[in-house]
Amino acid sequence: MWPADREAFEAYWKESVQRIEVDRQTRAYLRGIAEVRFLPGPLAKVLGPFNRVMTVGFLPQEFRDELGYEWTGRDRAVFAAALKGMAVANRLMPGPLRRFPFNVYLWDFRRRMRKGRSFV
Repeated sequence: MWPADREAFEAYWKESVQRIEVDRQTRAYLRGIAEVRFLPGPLAKVLGPFNRVMTVGFLPQEFRDELGYEWTGRDRAVFAAALKGMAVANRLMPGPLRRFPFNVYLWDFRRRMRKGRSFV
């Protein structure tokens, strides 16, 4: 069922995005995640707007529309600046820190394999 090539995947993606439908309950749930409403009140108020911009920024416009999010020029500017800042920070960060936590997971996996230990 996987598309044969990139062009086929692009066609599949475009068609799938056109069929996105989100009901009221799912919309409320996903918006709660994007706005980090699960965090304690003051923390959600501080982190929520930025997390919303970063989460919604990666979504196709059709998905934003279904979630009821407006994507403003200010949102685009914050998103672009944050991505640029993260790219700079990523380049300056030491390799082991940049690869964390995946390097730790891989080390643990190899250790468990070597010792014949469970992964659960």
